[in-house]
Amino acid sequence: MLDSCNPLVKSFRMVRDCFKQNDWQNVRLKLIGIRDKDGRVFNLPTAEEIASLIIGDFDGAFDKRDIIVQTKSGDLQRISELHPSYLALQYPLIFPYAEDGFRLGIKHRVIYTIEFQKRGLPHAHICLFLSAESKFPTAKEIDLVISAEIPDKEMDASLYELVKQFMIHGPCGTDNPHSPCMVNLKCSKKFLKKYVDETCIDFEGYPVYRRRQSCNTVEKNGVLLDNRFVVPYNAMLLKKYQCHINVEWCNQTGSIKYLFKYINKGPDRVTASVYESTSTANVNPQNKEMTNNENLSNETEVDEVKAYLDCRYISACEAAWRIFKFDIHYRHPSIEILPFHYEDGQAIVYEDNSNLCDVVSNPTVKMSMFTEWMKGNQTDAFARTLKYIEFSRYFVWIRKTRKWVRRKKPFGAVGGIHYVPPSLGDCYFLRILLNHVIGPMSFNDIKTVDGKIYHTFKDACFARGLLDDDKEYLMAINEASAWATSDFLRTFFVMLLMSNSISRPDLVLKEEEIENIC
Repeated sequence: MLDSCNPLVKSFRMVRDCFKQNDWQNVRLKLIGIRDKDGRVFNLPTAEEIASLIIGDFDGAFDKRDIIVQTKSGDLQRISELHPSYLALQYPLIFPYAEDGFRLGIKHRVIYTIEFQKRGLPHAHICLFLSAESKFPTAKEIDLVISAEIPDKEMDASLYELVKQFMIHGPCGTDNPHSPCMVNLKCSKKFLKKYVDETCIDFEGYPVYRRRQSCNTVEKNGVLLDNRFVVPYNAMLLKKYQCHINVEWCNQTGSIKYLFKYINKGPDRVTASVYESTSTANVNPQNKEMTNNENLSNETEVDEVKAYLDCRYISACEAAWRIFKFDIHYRHPSIEILPFHYEDGQAIVYEDNSNLCDVVSNPTVKMSMFTEWMKGNQTDAFARTLKYIEFSRYFVWIRKTRKWVRRKKPFGAVGGIHYVPPSLGDCYFLRILLNHVIGPMSFNDIKTVDGKIYHTFKDACFARGLLDDDKEYLMAINEASAWATSDFLRTFFVMLLMSNSISRPDLVLKEEEIENIC
């Protein structure tokens, strides 16, 4: 059917004919399970379907989906994903008539990270940030959202079956010492839990959910399990999606780190070796006869040093996920990094072969995000009511025109000013001021306090009361001077200077006192 109605099918037929016209060596792929690698990253898959093995990893060459075809002249031609026939070439069964493709897109309103394990199926780690008034719920409010108990089978039979199927851990421990969760004869997930009559917070600040001792039990693998084996869940989500959904109240930074570690954990990997296959099932008779004659005349030397390939493992589910460009990690709102610099101290990016005179004379080199923010304050009354860190909530930076433009919908991004260490001196104090100054229109406005322009940003910080007066360090030096040796005082003073503990070292000790120390 496709031959008669889809002209693009001929491209696939040409590839098939290319394979038929050329002799190809039969090889097999072997996945290596026993290697000196990190077991959390290098381990064998449990699913039989493997979409692909990529040597190395995704890099700049994999930033876009790609189709490369061979022209009649023998050259290779890349088909851009913007080409109207791209999707028709990629998915001939979805576009049987080779019609121009369309773009797929899904809108999300959650923060999540998708992880693919060797078993193939994806699962999401989702983190929801509550509003300020809901960050510290009471025990009763937690019980309304999270449950760690087996429901009454008579009261809610459907929920009982879902909890039994998806939200029961184990059996493990003495009932099943060979369970995957068992490490050193203990459950790594810390089951079974203790009976608790009321939800509370333990001494480390973690929630302890209500697990009352009741007659509600489930049977799993011939073992009766009670509330101590229930994974915390939300009844509404469990009924809606009917799958394993663990719901926790996160009030520790460790919980957030657990979620975001999957961003930097790296992909699943596998070690493989390629070796020549002895099977000749797919070899035509002519080639088989030639191969037999060559084997009789020449003995093949066996290389005992095997070449192992370090590959990026992609399961079938992950391949489909990436083909449709679903998000692997998503955050809302996004984070806008806000750079800053001294006056005429902005960074300039140019090509290696660019003419420096042309680069410097280009008027856009002075149009940085920081300077354009102050220019925007000159013309926009609303902008003058905002701090630099608040600006990206209501304005978006257009890189092409190098201009700040008012957002149609506010709160589109959260601003974050670049971190600088105290050792950078006045640049560090400039960053402090940017978190407090509202609507400056120039660098002098940033250094102005109560109508007075200060010489340095550090002096302006002192005038605003943003820095300590160093009294505690002055008292420590005076106390040590009564008993310490000159060598100790010099070492102590240098330590304070090197650690940037003193805000104004020139005022801590007078010049003659410094000379006495030295």
